[in-house]
Amino acid sequence: MFINIGSPASLHWHAVASYLRRFLSDRRVISINPVLRFLLVNLLIVPFRTRSSLAAYRKIWCQEGSPLLFFTHACARALNAKLPAHMTAAVAMRYCEPSLDQAIAALRAQNIEQLTIMPLFPQYSSAANGSSIEAALRIVARQAKLPRLQVVNYFYDQPFYQQALSASIAAYLQKNQQTDYLLFSYHGLPQRQLPCPAAPPDCCVTATQDNRMCYRFQCLQTTQAVAEQLKLPQNFYSTAFQSRLAGTPWIKPWSDEKVRELATRVKHLAVVCPSFVADCLETLEEVSMRLRADFINAGGKELTLIPCLNDNALWVDALYNYLCKDCAVTD
Repeated sequence: MFINIGSPASLHWHAVASYLRRFLSDRRVISINPVLRFLLVNLLIVPFRTRSSLAAYRKIWCQEGSPLLFFTHACARALNAKLPAHMTAAVAMRYCEPSLDQAIAALRAQNIEQLTIMPLFPQYSSAANGSSIEAALRIVARQAKLPRLQVVNYFYDQPFYQQALSASIAAYLQKNQQTDYLLFSYHGLPQRQLPCPAAPPDCCVTATQDNRMCYRFQCLQTTQAVAEQLKLPQNFYSTAFQSRLAGTPWIKPWSDEKVRELATRVKHLAVVCPSFVADCLETLEEVSMRLRADFINAGGKELTLIPCLNDNALWVDALYNYLCKDCAVTD
């Protein structure tokens, strides 16, 4: 069962407000006192942020609806066309439909014997992976007959992911040889959600016993692994973090500041977002539109988003090989 974050059900104010309220009320997303979280979300964030979020969703909404839902389902459909008959790829969304309850109920009706829970977030964070896994396990635990469980906490370090991501980037660079620089832009997190929130910026560069589950460390390791596979020169790429909110320190460097700095010396900038496997608001609007405007206004010529893996055939094949590596039965 693949789990993605979700998006509003429609382009209506109440749908966006409902989605934001569910998402931001998660104790793992805003990890503060529950009473303060309730007041912050319901009295400040949702009333004042819904309008701007709705405007952003309108810019990227496609004929099929939410791009994130469309690409996640498209990937699952393509994978199901390859899987043996005794396996199925199901899709669930953490904060919208198809919900975890709906997806697990449908799988239970099929009398599945083994369930693999796989949040589609390559690098581990409590807010995304932890929340999705906790919620899924809570629902599964209600069943009288429990299936065998496998949980994929993260997969940034798995060859199937790194190779598919590297191939996607390589294909883009081959077609766009004027590219001067490649920015790896990851979703941001508040520093307080890292194992070492007060540590200096270089604390997560080298592996230690304490930072194996550190989100920033896993992002930096993803960049390094891909750069090594593609043999990228060190002066050709860097890592930054997007989607920060005001009011608390977020991990640095920030993508918007980075692209403005790059615009002083780079003309053709490509941006890849390895913390997402399906294009969504954060890639299609924040990067492809807002970061692009920041870059051009600061003197750059062109910023291009490298699409997420989506339903790319290489990605579907990589998932198939990973999930079927121990298959004992084939069609």
